[in-house]
Amino acid sequence: MEFLYEEEYMKDTSKKQIIKVFLISILGLGIILGM
Repeated sequence: MEFLYEEEYMKDTSKKQIIKVFLISILGLGIILGM
């Protein structure tokens, strides 16, 4: 039950996680280029 729940949770949050990583990488590059 717990494993199945975690798998569903991962599927649900995978897109959000990708968006977060994408935004963080853009911000990081902006800071590096800005300096």
